[in-house]
Amino acid sequence: MAGAARKTFRLGLGHIPRAVPTGQQHPHACCFPLLQMPCWGCLLSVSKMLSRRKQVLVGLEGSSLCRCLSAVDLIALGVGSTLGAGVYVLAGEVAKTSSGPSIVLSFLIAAVVSALAGLCYAEFGARVPLAGSAYLYSYVTVGELWAFIAGWNLLLSYVIGTASVARAWSATFDQLLGKKMGRFLGAHAAMRSVGLAEHPDAFAAGLVVLLAGLLSFGVKESTTANKAFTALNVLVLLFVTVSGFIKGDLSNWKLREDDLPQAAAHKAGYEGLCSPCAAFRGGWGWLGHPPNALAQEIPLSAISPCPAGNASNSQSPKPCWVDAGGVSRLDGLFSLAPSWDPIALTLLHCLILLPPPRNQSVADNMTSAFGVGGFMPYGFTGTLAGASTCFYAFVGFDCIATMGEEVRDPQRSIPMGIILSLLICFLAYFGVSAALTLMMPYYLLDTMSPLPVAFEYVGWSSAKHAVAVGSLCALTTSLLGSMFPMPRILYAMARDGLLFKPLAKVSCRQCPVVATLVSGGVAALLALLFDLKALVDVMSIGTLLAYSLVAGCVLLLRYRPGPSTQDTPVGKVPAVQLWWNHLVRPPLHPTPCSSAVVAWALTAVATLVCALSWVSTAGLSCLRAGGAWCIATLVLPLLGILVAALLVWRQPQSRERASFTVPCLPFLPLLSITINSILMARLSAAAWLQYLLWMAIGFLMYFGYGIWHSTESRQPEGAAPQEPLGSTAMEVSPEPCGTAWCPSAAGQ
Repeated sequence: MAGAARKTFRLGLGHIPRAVPTGQQHPHACCFPLLQMPCWGCLLSVSKMLSRRKQVLVGLEGSSLCRCLSAVDLIALGVGSTLGAGVYVLAGEVAKTSSGPSIVLSFLIAAVVSALAGLCYAEFGARVPLAGSAYLYSYVTVGELWAFIAGWNLLLSYVIGTASVARAWSATFDQLLGKKMGRFLGAHAAMRSVGLAEHPDAFAAGLVVLLAGLLSFGVKESTTANKAFTALNVLVLLFVTVSGFIKGDLSNWKLREDDLPQAAAHKAGYEGLCSPCAAFRGGWGWLGHPPNALAQEIPLSAISPCPAGNASNSQSPKPCWVDAGGVSRLDGLFSLAPSWDPIALTLLHCLILLPPPRNQSVADNMTSAFGVGGFMPYGFTGTLAGASTCFYAFVGFDCIATMGEEVRDPQRSIPMGIILSLLICFLAYFGVSAALTLMMPYYLLDTMSPLPVAFEYVGWSSAKHAVAVGSLCALTTSLLGSMFPMPRILYAMARDGLLFKPLAKVSCRQCPVVATLVSGGVAALLALLFDLKALVDVMSIGTLLAYSLVAGCVLLLRYRPGPSTQDTPVGKVPAVQLWWNHLVRPPLHPTPCSSAVVAWALTAVATLVCALSWVSTAGLSCLRAGGAWCIATLVLPLLGILVAALLVWRQPQSRERASFTVPCLPFLPLLSITINSILMARLSAAAWLQYLLWMAIGFLMYFGYGIWHSTESRQPEGAAPQEPLGSTAMEVSPEPCGTAWCPSAAGQ
């Protein structure tokens, strides 16, 4: 009889479960279609399966991974992952096209917004010091289905991020070699299928495989290499910042509109320009490109007079697009060629320029291409637009949270690592962008390689070698930062039974070796064959959704009642009056009812945020026009979010304290959710379709395998008390790390 009661039932063709005595029916017996018709109990049972939460037991079992990392290791990992090669490119692009010198404020706004998510990760890292990051935090708070969604999103983000950075590393190295690898592979192994790259990138794939082998060797050795590359990258950025402040000119932050090239050329009436220059200024395009777009791409530095005899007005030579050293770059086509004759280059310009449209207004083309000058040439809206782009420069700090099971003092080290890494990254971005816009006017910045061009502008051309070394170090640390958390997410999901158990195998060096090699192999395949430019937005969706989930989980966790708390019976009360009572006279301690109020308010906020994001994106033109109904549809969701926030704020919080907690609850997490949702709504429809395809594959895997093999499905109810998350009694002691013995890990 006892054996029958312990029998595990599984669905499958031809598998008919045994009958069990009355009172010992399997809890999901109504789900067997061969025995009886579907019932409401079946739906309730499935709902319980999807919402079951991970039990963190008192005392925390010894980890299967090696607890050997310090706070310095985590800071280096966070800085290396976040401070990638974008710091060498992003500042120039945003300053020239969106923010101007106010890019320093754009990075400040982006850092504050990123800190909202960072604070939520820091609190959970202190409360749940295990591997898994947003996946684990969702599992212990909102249930299994949301945990799988978070983990599946993180896998998508890390795999695409790893492959993208590997291809960027390969392209940068190929650039230093004169593009020999690209030309050879393009000639002998070209691929012309949709979705595939122009040619296979064997170098990028080999780099991923090499680093996967390094990571499988041991976490301590890998973090040591990461610290070395990160330190070198920070030193290069410090050199760039100091050099910019030494060679910079504060007048570049105070440019007048008359100083901009459009205004000067317009007032001159394009007189005295040599024929190709005058043709371009008069609205000629290059190979079909709009004149304004081309004007933004041509650097106007070191412009010299036209060659003698070629000026349209011989009285006084005017500036021409041909400089004294050769020719300025046209949309990336030309590079400096000092040995070329300027007259020959002038003729070459005439050959590639096309006739202008007859009815095109020159004055319209020249207005506001570079703003109005000053510190905010594009206005405060341009500064905000730059901040939305700079926000993605701070993505990467969440890799620290995935290392919680390998840190010696996670309650202290994880919050410190996240906060300090974000601070260091902000100072680096702030310093580089300030130095860049001080060294040369913002409208002369190169969008592809701003730092080398800026050093050329101030006469320090040899500094470009230091920039090249720093960019390769930044790409290396960014690649390691993407590859570190990827196997930890796989390991955590496989250990919990949601993915295949062999992925939870741990080596004798206490490293998730199978998950490391499998994830590295998938990323190497992507880097080898696929065109990843179209998948970057998909990666952003996964990251932003994970940030929002963690922020919501912090709210639910902080307002969760204790295990023995019960509601005081008050008889039958209308729902409206009940909600009003919780707003006016909330209980002194969290209760199941107050926790339910918070959950429903958070659901309402999520719905209203989706509506707000849609209105702010789809109705942008109507909002700019001042349409009354557009403004009303924008204000109403904002008022609803504010009311829900006040309702949550009135509820009592749990008195359990962790080593770090998010301040200003519930406003900071709700603000983080709102901003993340608006950023997600701005992504393209194609990215959302690709994301939904990825999620469909994940749901097939979860409902086909994970839901039936979850370790939580085999936990008997009431078997062990749940650890109150954040309790200071939860101590984690470091475990011995070595090669002399193998731990008995889950899945081995």
